Amino acid sequence: LQSNVRAIAIGYRYNRLTLKCYLDSLPSEQDKEMLSDIAGEIISDFPPDKIPRTTEICEFSNVPISELDKLDSFIYIRTNER
Repeated sequence: LQSNVRAIAIGYRYNRLTLKCYLDSLPSEQDKEMLSDIAGEIISDFPPDKIPRTTEICEFSNVPISELDKLDSFIYIRTNER
């Protein structure tokens, strides 16, 4: 992952997969593409009817990890953030 990624959260509700990426800086197109690639890897493991919709969110945040919305769970937390 890119060095500006602090954490990535995942959630699944009502057949929608949500991935939320927290960054040290404003999101770039590269950041958005990276998150889209991660979503693609995840949904490729499931039948299409199980995850028909995805939402991908990249946002800058400098608040502590403990205060971020983890959705269902964090799937990545940068080592120095733990």
